[in-house]
Amino acid sequence: GPYAGCDGYLYWCKGAFAEQTWTLPTGRPFTTRAAHIFRARPDGTQIEPVLTGGMDNPVNVAFLPNGERFLSCTFLQHPEAWAFFTTQPASYRKTVQYWIMSAKQEATQHTRLEKLIRASALGKRLF
Repeated sequence: GPYAGCDGYLYWCKGAFAEQTWTLPTGRPFTTRAAHIFRARPDGTQIEPVLTGGMDNPVNVAFLPNGERFLSCTFLQHPEAWAFFTTQPASYRKTVQYWIMSAKQEATQHTRLEKLIRASALGKRLF
């Protein structure tokens, strides 16, 4: 995003896990680690959450001709593995991501990812 809504607002997605703080129109801070879809006026005023929870990672907002919102998102299939992986230092996460993506064959990338998921689900690092 941001995505232009039929109602004149700008919409954007925020995935779960990363803490963010917004100031609502009431002046009250809104701090969250959950997944949300927000909207605001183009000038940045009137920030408000319009969809909260029920998804892990919203990635897109689109609108039907009648203005109805719909979204696409990803859902975690292995939350225990993700919970462990996200607590690891950035250096480890970057190294593992490079190790997976540097494989020349897509099948090898999938195999490496599966190894990472299995190890993370057990609370273990690969290396």
